Amino acid sequence: MKQDTKISNYCKFDSQLLTTFTSSLYVAGLIASFFASPVTRTFGRKASILVGGAAFLIGAALGGAALNIYMLILGRVMLGVGIGFANQSVPLYLSEMAPPRYRGAINIGFQLCVGIGVLSSNLINFGTEKIEGGWGWRISLAMAAVPASMLTLGSFFLPETPNSIIQHSKDHHKAKLMLQRIRGTNDVQHELEDLIEASNTSHSIKHPFKNILQRKYRPHCDGNSHTLLPTIHWNKCHFLLCSNPLPNHWIRRKRFAFVCSYDRGCRNHFNIHINAYG
Repeated sequence: MKQDTKISNYCKFDSQLLTTFTSSLYVAGLIASFFASPVTRTFGRKASILVGGAAFLIGAALGGAALNIYMLILGRVMLGVGIGFANQSVPLYLSEMAPPRYRGAINIGFQLCVGIGVLSSNLINFGTEKIEGGWGWRISLAMAAVPASMLTLGSFFLPETPNSIIQHSKDHHKAKLMLQRIRGTNDVQHELEDLIEASNTSHSIKHPFKNILQRKYRPHCDGNSHTLLPTIHWNKCHFLLCSNPLPNHWIRRKRFAFVCSYDRGCRNHFNIHINAYG
């Protein structure tokens, strides 16, 4: 590859090391997402965010200080682990902490920030590529430590969500105090009862992946949900937003939330959410 000066190395796909470096992040992210769900369910949302941020930091450090291709691949794997945990826990944390009327906007803000991050990384790459000496790529890889530090340090100061408190400690009084704190009002009894009922329902569900294949759930996972949404993520089309109209008889309460994977407490293996607000 070094001998060919007319064709960019990035246009050659017959190098196993190059393709391994690229794909290792996505493979690691896919595998990590399956471990992120039980970690979030067992230890809470904060713990999962902390693991994701720490993995990002380690990956950025390995990438920036890499001495060989294997360190680069290992750093890329750690970045994938960070993505697997952060993509699972951060949207869930935002959904559980946000007021119902602003929940959709805040969740879209997460995807917006992902798109801004993609744009920023490309601009950084554009600048570092012009650095003489060929070491600019180290800056590009090490710069991932900036948002990773914010995520990791921020996780130490974040309060646990009321949902997580109910799920783990069953301390309804503590969950009520947290709700009053984040909502800015003492009138949270109705929402607290809703969270308690949702927690009890999630614990009563058995075999979630088997249940989702039943006929009665097919309208929820129609062609738009189980083919278009994964395609959005696989092709990095972060700004394509989809809306599924829901029949009125599906919406029984002021807030309706359907999550395609009914994981106990966490319910977010595939990150496919449909939220509707009355």
